[in-house]
Formats: sequence, C-alpha cells, structure tokens
Amino acid sequence: MSNKLFMHDFGPMLIDNGYNIIPVVQGTKRPALSNWSKIKSTPELIESWDADSSIGITTGEVVAIDVDIYDKDVTNAIVKYCDQHIGKGLRRIGKAPKGLLLFRTDTPMSKSVSPKFVDADGNTNCVEILGKGQQLVAYGIHPDTQQEYYWPKDCPTTVPISDLPTISAEQITELFWFFNETAPSKWRRSSPGSLGSKLQPQSQSQSQPAANQDNVLNFEHMKQPTGISTKELKRHLSLMDAEPYDEWLLVGQALHHEFDGGYDGLTHWVDWSSNASSWDGFQPKS
Repeated sequence: MSNKLFMHDFGPMLIDNGYNIIPVVQGTKRPALSNWSKIKSTPELIESWDADSSIGITTGEVVAIDVDIYDKDVTNAIVKYCDQHIGKGLRRIGKAPKGLLLFRTDTPMSKSVSPKFVDADGNTNCVEILGKGQQLVAYGIHPDTQQEYYWPKDCPTTVPISDLPTISAEQITELFWFFNETAPSKWRRSSPGSLGSKLQPQSQSQSQPAANQDNVLNFEHMKQPTGISTKELKRHLSLMDAEPYDEWLLVGQALHHEFDGGYDGLTHWVDWSSNASSWDGFQPKS
C-alpha cells in the first residue's frame, strides 16, 4: 500500500479550487465516513481526516463522464466526441483503457447510464454519468491495478471548478446516442440504458436530466405530437424493454398521445409489446 499522504498533499488545494471532497479508504473506492454524502468539506475538517486517505470528489455541481469501456479505440472515440461536442473535460485514468472526464453544471443532475454492451471477452461496456449523491476517487490507489489514479494533463488541483467546461442533460443524451450508434457491431446489447427522449419537443427545458428520462417515449413531458417517422419510431422502440410494466404502460400512453388515439398508435404498441416474454398474443381490433 502506498505511503503517500494524498489528503495532506492535495486536500487543501482541492478545497481552494472549490471542490467538495471526502476521505476514501485507501486502495478502495469506498468512502471512509458513513455520512459522506452530507459532508461540506472545509480546511479545518480535512485536518481531522487521516492524512494518507484517498480523496473523493463529490458530484453534483461537478459531473463526471465515466467511460467504462474496455476497448481502447472505442474509449478514444468517446473522449474525442466529448472534446469536440461538449468540451475538454479533465481526464483521469484508473484502469486503462477506461477513463473519466470531469465537467461542471449549473443544474445538478442524477446518475444516468448509456446502453450497455457485452464484448467478446464478456466485459460489460457503458458510459455512466456520475451526478447528485455520488463521488469519484480523484487521488489514491486503484483497487485493481494497485497503482495511483493519474491525470495525464490538467487535474483538479490546478483547475478550479469554475474553469471546468459545462455539460448539459441534452449533451449527455446526445453522447449516449453516439455511443449507442457507434458501438462495435460484434458487441451484444445487454441493456437499453437511459437514452433520453428523442420525441421531446425542443421547447422543453434542457435542464431535464437524462437520468429522469428513462424512456425514449416520455409521455409526461410530451406537449404535442412530434410527427416522428415510422422508421425513427421503430428504431426508438427497438431500444426499449417491453418487460417492465411501468415502461410498457408509459409507452402505450405516449403512442396513444402521438397518434391522437388512432389505430396506428395501437398497432405500434402491439408490435413492440410482442417482444416481451410475457406477451399473451393480444391483437387489436380494427
């Protein structure tokens, strides 16, 4: 185990740069305190923590894109996409080729997860957003590699929160769609993830977090029919799981709304519902 004094060496600098930090048990990702989610760190408080503790940064104002992908080329494609379409977030490496990118937001959002894919080696690959009520290890020892987490370029001790590029829920949704559309064809999808609502009208506030849009067809916020094409509709429905009753019912409501209670909406609902193992063979009547 490392004898490096992470909390002693880096804690004060992180506080000065506006980050809220917590002690993490060295060699793990586990917070050292049970009430960690309620902690507001201060210089005086960190002096009471073990000097050699690993350091976690709580997320909320800070948002982390956790690129939990085992393929170097796919990871690099995700990072490149973020650099070009969101901003150059601070990059942290724990267990390469996986990585994490750090941003900030004016509207804290909840955790959300992209579609998940299983590769040929059985690894599950996804992109996860760390938001309200979570934390990331910024400095310490990775439990698998037993090496220090490192920041290849800039890091939170040199870049204040105010200088981080901002990220929005809409950008997260677009990132999830990019990953969904560009994942290697040989990977097997294991979960549809939180792809957000592509049917949502542009007038809706962009502050709605992707994590609160767990259905592609989001009835609650759908103000007017979108006029989506049949091809696009079928593509969205193919990414959704018809098994959970709440999701099955919500999709039915959304289709009813989109097609103004018409037969076409019912037909789409029945076709999609037939993918569920519990489907009983119901057929709509014209």
